[in-house]
Amino acid sequence: MARSGKLLLFLGLWGLAAAQIDPNVCPHKQQGATYKAWSATATWPNGAPDSTVDVTLNDGIYLVDTDVDVKSITVNTNAILVFNDADLSVRTRYILVRGELYLGSENCKLTSNIDITLYGDKGDVAISGFGEKFIGVEGGVLHIHGNPQVSWSKLTKTVHRLKDGQIADVYNDGEKKTSYQGIVMYVWDATSGQLERSEGVYSAGRSIITKSGVQCEADEEAKMFEETLNNVPDGKIIGLALRKQLFRRGNVNYAMFYEIFENFAFGKVTGNSGVRDVRLHDAWSFIMRKGDTSTSQELLLKDDKKILARTAELYHYDNGIKFTARSWVHTIRRGACYSRAKSAKAEIADPKLALADDVSSWKVGDEVVLLSTDYDPKQAEVTTVKQCDDCSANEICVRLKLFLFVSVEPLFTHFGEIVNGVDMRGEVALLSRNIKIRGAPATNSKTLGGHIKVMRGFKEAQVENAELVNLGQLDTLGNYPFHWHMCGDVTNSYIRGSSIRDSNARCVTVHATNGAVGVAMFPSSKGLHALRDRTPNIKNNSHPHLRFTTRCNYNQGNIKVSKTVEAIIEGRDDLDHHIIVGGKMTDEMDRKEVIHVNAIGKIGQISNTEGLVFLQTFRKNVVAVNGIRNGLEEKDERLKNGDR
Repeated sequence: MARSGKLLLFLGLWGLAAAQIDPNVCPHKQQGATYKAWSATATWPNGAPDSTVDVTLNDGIYLVDTDVDVKSITVNTNAILVFNDADLSVRTRYILVRGELYLGSENCKLTSNIDITLYGDKGDVAISGFGEKFIGVEGGVLHIHGNPQVSWSKLTKTVHRLKDGQIADVYNDGEKKTSYQGIVMYVWDATSGQLERSEGVYSAGRSIITKSGVQCEADEEAKMFEETLNNVPDGKIIGLALRKQLFRRGNVNYAMFYEIFENFAFGKVTGNSGVRDVRLHDAWSFIMRKGDTSTSQELLLKDDKKILARTAELYHYDNGIKFTARSWVHTIRRGACYSRAKSAKAEIADPKLALADDVSSWKVGDEVVLLSTDYDPKQAEVTTVKQCDDCSANEICVRLKLFLFVSVEPLFTHFGEIVNGVDMRGEVALLSRNIKIRGAPATNSKTLGGHIKVMRGFKEAQVENAELVNLGQLDTLGNYPFHWHMCGDVTNSYIRGSSIRDSNARCVTVHATNGAVGVAMFPSSKGLHALRDRTPNIKNNSHPHLRFTTRCNYNQGNIKVSKTVEAIIEGRDDLDHHIIVGGKMTDEMDRKEVIHVNAIGKIGQISNTEGLVFLQTFRKNVVAVNGIRNGLEEKDERLKNGDR
């Protein structure tokens, strides 16, 4: 049917005029409720909304039970929008909540994987008070309750870095800055792990003769590709990885190459290998033991427009050695795209972590981060939980992954001991959550993420066990990953048990708001400003548990922001085991602006000579100190002496 692409208004011709949700029953399982299922044809008299439509819900209870892709969603005062407990994906420019929005409840945590993507470019829309790319609460109710998991723990054994000589590592086809574009081949000895060959093997005919990639050149290079593979002895480990792109012409048939690859990789022409579907901005890799097609692995990561970088990385384990082939492709930073080969002892490359707490809630595939136990916050290393058949409840086996161009093996030692009564154990934090809210990359701004804002007059705002990714808008003042905006006295509202990562502007902002209790998260990556306010007092707000790797000295709304972390907390005496990790400090910073805990005592600043990082617990003890900073009080002898 034809669509105007403007505004589609749903009057809600049936259902309760002012529906109610029983807090003791799952929102998606309310007895006696009449749900208007998003997937039901009857819900939409004018046809199901598509990506060109702004959806307005006016009354009744709407159930999201299918994937959704629309321009926007407005939940008006008498309407309720409920998510089913199922794997769901929602893509929209914004969700404006004047009524009620439920993803689970306090008594009914959702366990399925739900992904909400806020998309759009700068200037696409301008909603009063909220701007663009947001979940906004204006007089309404917001409930987001993911599956409970242990947020973070501490190491009880040191994780040692990978030492020189324990790894074979190469970028691209032998040169990190090579201009080669196409498929690169790596060959290892399966017994020693030694990398024996590294060369470009297929560029769709653009590396031979005229380099124009016409039909005869594509076929000729396909034959050369086959000959190269055949010359590798059986038993060797072969990795293939795409570097930057496989540039192809529309009038060239590449069937010969596809068939040669499939016969080699799978023993027959399958017609459905991933390499057939490689397009611009995709990442692709392959690995196997030559001569044994049962070991073949292929991975294609398509450009889904949600993230800027894709890492197609595969692993083969043989003789106690981990072999890795990686293709890293960035949508914008084309010159940084690369392929990579690595090999290392598996017991070192995929360490088993011994932790202080029961972390059986961390599942295979979850991302966790080992925080820095040194002076440099960039020594944090992101890992993925892998299958471990002999791990106890306090142990996990992890596979390190790309993070800020860091290796897939531990490059840094992560300390896991208590020394002379001082707890020096490194923190290990869970990044993944089953409910993910992300800002899609904008084409005209590198720092235009999504944001969540709660305005004065809202009824409830509860967010727990959620993962907030690429939120915050650096060039728009007041749009932060999560923002209580001048709400006054509030009750029964919080954000807790959540991770905030890759933020563009701070993490959680409590502005002229009192009673926002239970704030308990561990933001990661750049731009952390928590519990910040310009008013004289913010009372009875709780506090972050764990924060790391922050950034400062950026411009926001033409205002230079040089503060790294700012915590203003009054009337709290329960600050044990709350830790700040990472950050950058500058000489112009005011000590009181960085850390100020009323009724407990000023703790002061800690930095090294380059002003790169501070790491400190509140009230309990100092976890790490690097150097001396002017203005420390006399009683802080451990800080002044540089004790660890």
